[in-house]
Order: sequence, then C-alpha cells, then structure tokens
Amino acid sequence: MNSSVASKLTDEVLAWLLAGDPAIRWQVLRDLVGAPPRMVENEQQKVAHEGWGARLLDMQDSEGTWAGGLYSPKWMSTTYTMLLLRDFGLPPLNLQARRACRLLLDQGLQRDGGINYGWRGRSETCVTGMVLSILAYFQYDDERVDTIVDHLVDQQMPDGGWNCRRPYGATHASVHTTISVLEGLRMYELHRRRKVRNAAAASSSWCTGFSVLIVPVTSSSPSLFASPFRRAGTTTSCARSIISRPPTQPATSVSLKPLTSSGETNRRTAAGHFNTSTRGRPSSNWNASARPAAGTRSARFGC
Repeated sequence: MNSSVASKLTDEVLAWLLAGDPAIRWQVLRDLVGAPPRMVENEQQKVAHEGWGARLLDMQDSEGTWAGGLYSPKWMSTTYTMLLLRDFGLPPLNLQARRACRLLLDQGLQRDGGINYGWRGRSETCVTGMVLSILAYFQYDDERVDTIVDHLVDQQMPDGGWNCRRPYGATHASVHTTISVLEGLRMYELHRRRKVRNAAAASSSWCTGFSVLIVPVTSSSPSLFASPFRRAGTTTSCARSIISRPPTQPATSVSLKPLTSSGETNRRTAAGHFNTSTRGRPSSNWNASARPAAGTRSARFGC
C-alpha cells in the first residue's frame, strides 16, 4: 500500500470516528488528531449533554441508581453504568455521578475495608477494584477511599496479582481481578495524586507472565500501574479464560470474537440500556479467547 492510499484510508477512518458520539470524538481528538487541549476539553464536556452519556444520565432513577440496583442486574446496574460513563469520559465533577458514588461507597463498604453488595462482612476483590476506579475517576473525596486502597494492597498475592477466589482456595492470580484492581489503583494515583505502596513493581512483573491482548500505554497514562501493558477493551467485558506462560515462551495466539456474558454473539450495548451499534457498524463488545499452548495453564477470569 503506497503512502497516498494509506493517507486516504486514515483520513476516512478519522472522519468516520469524528462523526460519531461525543464519547468517541473527544478521545479521537486527543489520541489520534493531537488537537489542542481546549478543543478536547470542550468536546468532552458534551458527553454529559449529548449522545450516549446524556442518555445514560437520563436513565438514572430518583434514588440515584440505574436499573434499581447497585450491582445487579448485571451490566445495567449502577456499578456497570458508572464504569461506562467513566470510559465515555463523563466530566468527573458531574453531580449525578457524584450522587451515585456516594451510594456505591455508603452501601458497599464492608468491615474488611473492601466493597461488595449483597454479602455483608466480606468484600469481593473484582468489585472493590471496579468501584475504586469509579470513586477515584469521579474524584469522590472521602477518607474511606484510602481504606479501600489499603485493603486491596493487602490482598495482593505472592505472584504479584489478585484473585477474587483467593478466600476459596485460589493459589494464583486471576487476569480479570488483577486488571480490575490495577485500573482502580491507577485511577487513584492519577486523580487523588497519592502513591500506592509496594504494589506496582510486583504487578508489572506479574503481567509479563501472560499472553493476553495488550496494547502499549501512551505517554498520557504515566502511572506505574499502567506499565507495561494496558488491556484492550472495556471493564464490562469478562472473557472466558486466559493463558499464562513463563516470560521466555512465545506468546500464544489470541483470537477475538464478540461475546455476551452467556458466550453468545451480540451487538454492543451501552451497559445493556440501549444499542450503540448503528449503520451496520461492527460490534465492539470483544472478548479474548485462546487455545492453550504446550506447557501453559489456564487461569479463569473472576466475576
């Protein structure tokens, strides 16, 4: 492909992306176009008033929740809707989001310092990591957020990762749990501007032992918890399995296919509330699946 054809295709792709929702446009302007910060900020502000972000905010009920629950029904509840609003780039000071943050913290904090919904006394590590990322991104100022971080650091396993099944006998880390926790810790460092003790180096070392669909982190994400890998995809997608391997072995090939939580193909939806695939565009609800290579072991995702 010559340079002129490549340039034309790039221009066409950028035009297609910029014709999309504000949740997409501001990130394209920042990451692909290199637009001035003021232009990016102005576009990001639209997330609260136009398109998918505004539609989700309109669905918040009088109690401050979505779908009438904090964690269930899954994919449509407050937790998963807030994760999506975070990924959309809803401005952190949004009052509706702050109201939901208060509910998630007040009703989810357990005696052990983590978060869970429906089971009193014992937290769940995946949920704790996800809710920490929400609270930190939306800059919810509460000293209990620091307690959550201390709890997660204490839950780190000897191999450097985390596993929500550890209380039930798990002996090695889970990819999904670890990524959920690292996203939370990264958001905490970026938005509360506080360093987390002793966790970054061990978790970075752990990441190198897995063959997973990964992309380099850009210079706009400087936290240690984002290095050296960042997951491709969204926090609302739980893949079925991942292959761990010694760092010296070649990476297992990873194939992609769109999955729902039941493993059936489906179009991408905004936290289950409405369809975001339009004009015949392909689904972006991707999960990773791979066949184990010789000498590897399969590590199940949590949640």
